[in-house]
Amino acid sequence: MRKRVQIALVLLLVTIVSIIAWQVLREREPLYQGRTMGSWLNSPDITDNELARQVWEGFGSNAVPFLRKALEARDGPTKKAYWAVRRNLPNWIKRYLPRFDPLPSAILRGRAADGLAYIGEAATPAIPDLIRLSKNDQDGDFSKGFVRGRAVAALGNIGRNMEPANPPYRAVTEALIEALNDPDPEVRSFAAHSLKLQFPEAAARAGVK
Repeated sequence: MRKRVQIALVLLLVTIVSIIAWQVLREREPLYQGRTMGSWLNSPDITDNELARQVWEGFGSNAVPFLRKALEARDGPTKKAYWAVRRNLPNWIKRYLPRFDPLPSAILRGRAADGLAYIGEAATPAIPDLIRLSKNDQDGDFSKGFVRGRAVAALGNIGRNMEPANPPYRAVTEALIEALNDPDPEVRSFAAHSLKLQFPEAAARAGVK
């Protein structure tokens, strides 16, 4: 019994140190309206499309490396261990612990894709990441179509003003055409909409009307 308590305390200590380090690193992020990128990404406010556009356009290209990293977010063992230990602690101890209630990683990946979409062509470096995400996002049933659809929509927004001879343009249109055959109807709908609205030549080539 004592060994289990010791293991739980070690896990809790490691998690708290990780959280503190994460908070320190987060404070170095650029600010928009006094809030960091991480704060905005996790905020319920960002579900408002107009506010989200203002925020990510406000951060601009500075947000691209952060959002690219957020596309890789996964619910790891540290987060799960923290909550498993936290649930069994007395309330008086919980009051002294930092608030740590991150969103499911699938939501974060979807929001990151949306942020890159709002940034537009300045997010071109993220195209390979979004293409990979549009083809494969297997992190639980919830995320299978949701995140891939957001990635497809982001690709359309990022590439819409590019010249057809531009290699990223070709990469984007090929990914959208491939997404027309995705097993998820929402992903197929995003792909067809982007092609018709933003890439009419590629849409005609793919037979999208």
